[in-house]
Amino acid sequence: MRRIRKDSLGYALSLDLLLALIPLTIMLGMVTADMDNMLYNVQDTIFESSMDRVAQDTANALVATSGTPQNWDKTGIKDNTTIGLANYNEGTGKPVESSISANKFAAAAADYNRNRNSSALQRMVGNQYGFCVKVFTLKDPKQVGLIGNSSAGNGAKDVMRVERIVLFSQFDTLCSLKNIKYTGETRVYTIDTSNFQTSYDSNQSYDYWILMVNNGFTGITVNINSNQIPFDSSNITEAYQIDPSYLNLNETDKSKFYDNTVTLNGTGSFPSSMDFYIVQTVKNSATADDITADTVVPKKCKFIFYLWAK
Repeated sequence: MRRIRKDSLGYALSLDLLLALIPLTIMLGMVTADMDNMLYNVQDTIFESSMDRVAQDTANALVATSGTPQNWDKTGIKDNTTIGLANYNEGTGKPVESSISANKFAAAAADYNRNRNSSALQRMVGNQYGFCVKVFTLKDPKQVGLIGNSSAGNGAKDVMRVERIVLFSQFDTLCSLKNIKYTGETRVYTIDTSNFQTSYDSNQSYDYWILMVNNGFTGITVNINSNQIPFDSSNITEAYQIDPSYLNLNETDKSKFYDNTVTLNGTGSFPSSMDFYIVQTVKNSATADDITADTVVPKKCKFIFYLWAK
């Protein structure tokens, strides 16, 4: 009897082990069968994480840096040019983060439209990705900027979207004087024109405008390098394109930049006020009707960068 009982213990142990192996075998079979799907999901997650990092890094570089060189929009895009869209402060020698230069934005858009796959922005993200940049005003949202094809990524499986808040205007202000007031006495205002420098080459690429947002002045006289431009009540609020012959430039040394001097005075009823702007636009890209306070004064906007796998 004792031998039988001892033998029966061995049978019970074998039976328990067999019963335990059944669910384990089933689980291993299920894992093996689903291994391909698990590996695919892991690879997909890694790829999405990598693409998100590219989107984040590119968006940050665009809104926080001015590019290399910092005046690439004036010197032209070359093979070693790095795109950055932030305005550059000559006084501090640093980019103004989240303040977008309209001319840099327009130059990047023009480069993409001309060169597509070999454009500087395409080189920046890599040829395996498609991209698009859109800018919308925050108040009464409307699209005010576009780089790339806005519908190109519609069929993509995954589209990364990175959003930043920026200051943006459709046209760049080179210099300005805000809240000029008429106090009853004639006064000559000298504009700080440290950023209003022109060369023969820049004059071939850009147009320069005067815009005055007027409240009460009836007559204004503006002098550009001692060339007098009279305005009266009928045209003070109209954008005026500066005659290239008024600008300092040299046909012999075409790339050298020269300072320009701007002064103004005006009359009107007390207490007249005005904001004065020197505006730069890409050559032949704008008319006087396009240059308004709405397109020149920077506004808070949404800067949205989209990225997808080609």
